[in-house]
Order: sequence, then C-alpha cells, then structure tokens
Amino acid sequence: MVEREILEEFASIMAFLAEIFDDGKPLNKQKIQAYWLVLKKYPINSIKTASKILIRERTYKSFPLPAEIIKYIPNNKLSPHEAWQVVIDGLSNDHCPNEKVIRKVIDTLGGWSWLGSRTYDDLHWIEKRFLEHYETIIEKSKHDDLMLLEGNDILEIVKKTG
Repeated sequence: MVEREILEEFASIMAFLAEIFDDGKPLNKQKIQAYWLVLKKYPINSIKTASKILIRERTYKSFPLPAEIIKYIPNNKLSPHEAWQVVIDGLSNDHCPNEKVIRKVIDTLGGWSWLGSRTYDDLHWIEKRFLEHYETIIEKSKHDDLMLLEGNDILEIVKKTG
C-alpha cells in the first residue's frame, strides 16, 4: 500500500469511530491530521484492530483519544529484540519476565529453568529462535484473541439485527 492509500484507509477508520462514538458527526481535516501525526508510526492493520477492540469494549460515547487507540494496539510496546532484552535482563537478575507473550515464548523454547541453564554461547542461537517464536506468537494472538469484523460481516450483522 502506498502512503496515500494508507491515509485514506486511516481516514475511513476514523470516520467509522466517529459514527460509533460521535453519533456520526463528521470529522474535520485538522482532527484527522492530528490523529495521523500520532498514529502513523503504527501499521494500519494494528490501528484497525485497536479500533475494533475499542468498539467492542469502550462504554462511553466521546471520540477516543489517540492514547486510547494506542493502548489497544496489539503488542505495541515491545519489538522482538526489545523482548529478547527483557529476557536477558531477567536472566541476569534471575527473574522470569511477567509479560504474557514473552512467557509463552520461553515456555515454547523449554521453560525458564532450561533457559537459565544455557551458556552465553547457547544464548546467541536461542535468541534467533526466540525472535522467530515471538513474531509467530504475536501474529497468532492477533487472529486468535480478537473477533475481527470486516466490511461484509458488519453488513450481515446489521441486516440480522435490523
């Protein structure tokens, strides 16, 4: 997707949020630009996912702030390399990380005790496996944990409830 297409999709997502949270009140250009400046560093599919979570979980009518959208972007806090650094820090402090995805990857690799018994040379090779598993689990969790509604699905639901 070229940037213009991404920006158009972003504007569409914002309009959809406005329909839900602002009773369809049209968004002005400045508001879309302000949100874009804050959110453009995130993949458009992650913004779309966060918006769908907001629609499902948010209970008040005002338009969500950018920080709220960011809060619901799946796994937006740690890159795979940052997650590996959390593991290394945990190994040096003998404290297993609490982050759900990191724990899942550690368990997949053999568990915390096993990881703690590896040599420094082993960790170089384990890091590569960790990064691969981390990315796989992140992608899988996006699909497994969220009930994502796409265009035609929404129309079908509206027809059934209308």
